[in-house]
Amino acid sequence: GYMVGALLGGWLYDHSSGHAVMAGGLVVGAVAIAVTPGLPSLWLLAAVFLVMGVALSVLDVGGNTLLIWFYGGKSGPAMNGLHFAFGVGALAAPLVVVQIVQWTGTYDWAYRALAALIVLPVVFLLRLPSPRNAQSEEGSGVAVRNSTLLVVLFALLFLFYVGTEASFGDWIYTY
Repeated sequence: GYMVGALLGGWLYDHSSGHAVMAGGLVVGAVAIAVTPGLPSLWLLAAVFLVMGVALSVLDVGGNTLLIWFYGGKSGPAMNGLHFAFGVGALAAPLVVVQIVQWTGTYDWAYRALAALIVLPVVFLLRLPSPRNAQSEEGSGVAVRNSTLLVVLFALLFLFYVGTEASFGDWIYTY
């Protein structure tokens, strides 16, 4: 789902309002999280997680893309802030879940609370104008040389980096 979302997200951001696409991804992700505890079979759970993977990937692509479109060549600090927020969320979400489970005695409310927190930014997001891709509208004036080898090497780097990060993160949380 995440790979499909990455491909779909790039196309959606190029052809529609970025904030509307992000809002849609947030809503789809929130609904997927909210229905997860009530699913009666593994196959339904897998289907919901596939949809959630698409939605989360569309959000990840959008966060990076819209920051670059908004800040242009000066997007470095904003990108650092975005990825810092990913880390804060990865640290805070399990703490929120544990606290809600302690209060309610069930995971159902933890899922619902996370879904509600995910939907909150939608209202604000839809009220803001979406950044546009200035390079595609005006042309950047800079010749870009495509290198298939460089793209493949970066893809492999991120494959191993993200795989290592996710594996260790899941392992340490389980431990």
